[in-house]
Amino acid sequence: MAALHPRPDQVQSAFLAFHCWDIPAGRSAIAEVYPALWSRSFAMEGRTPDQHDAYSIAAWLSHADRDGTLTGFLKPELTSPERAVAQVEGWILGVPGPIRAGTRRTGPSSSSFENNSIRKERTQTMKTTEPGHKSKNEQVVVRNTDKPGNDHNQIAHVLRCIRCQNEYGANRSDIWQRRCPTCHGGAKGLSF
Repeated sequence: MAALHPRPDQVQSAFLAFHCWDIPAGRSAIAEVYPALWSRSFAMEGRTPDQHDAYSIAAWLSHADRDGTLTGFLKPELTSPERAVAQVEGWILGVPGPIRAGTRRTGPSSSSFENNSIRKERTQTMKTTEPGHKSKNEQVVVRNTDKPGNDHNQIAHVLRCIRCQNEYGANRSDIWQRRCPTCHGGAKGLSF
């Protein structure tokens, strides 16, 4: 019977946080990523939003590997209890440790390829769940419903499409990537 959590030297690839934080040389790791951390750092150049997200992740990883900053993102500053939770829940590559009192998280922005205006814009934007927040797909957060969504531990929010004014519900975790189900080919919204 295979071990539930094999050591990194026993597998060809490992899951970041679940199996290891240190990826041995010559091995691969599978990591969860959040494209919005990097997609605004690169010009769209005719790509669809999904293509641009994939491109941005690959380009950021390549830059971060070459300039030596990737290693730091693979080892976020976490307390022992946070690290224990991450080994069960997983961790998103590039996300620093949880916000602590008196600090403000701005995401990974130390890479040399990212210019100062983008860095400044990221720190001044509102949270994706705040009413009035506009996503990259032109969807605006109207309000929190305080009703459960259809994904684990999610709350439904009402979004409005800027193009057609359609209002629909979405899990708070999906706000950043939602597209209007009426005019932009997005998934059916949640009832609210």
